[in-house]
Amino acid sequence: MQISDIALVQYLKFKSPLYYGKILELKESVANWLSYIPQTFPHYTRHTVEHSEEIVLQMSKLLFRDNEFEQPVLRLSSVEVFILIASAYLHDSGMVVSDKEKLKIIQSEQWGLFVNGSGKKEMG
Repeated sequence: MQISDIALVQYLKFKSPLYYGKILELKESVANWLSYIPQTFPHYTRHTVEHSEEIVLQMSKLLFRDNEFEQPVLRLSSVEVFILIASAYLHDSGMVVSDKEKLKIIQSEQWGLFVNGSGKKEMG
């Protein structure tokens, strides 16, 4: 299913073509960012833009009858819909870490304390 076929996205396009365009821009940017996650977390499941779009689809199933944007379960403003979709796209963005930042963390005293077990109470 294409993102444009999902009722929540269709609803946003209908309510605010401007916000719809911003979501498409965000999708493009996020797709590039998320491609870095497997380098840091190779043991995790795939955190791709398709994973984010599956979340948009599941939200849409909760908010619309029969995947029809004309049949919302409740009224949402274009801002609310934009925030819902943007949050789905951005929810894994904190997993994107540069090599420089990873090295800084791994070389820190706090990381050493954490991995040897003596820093668990302080860090968590």
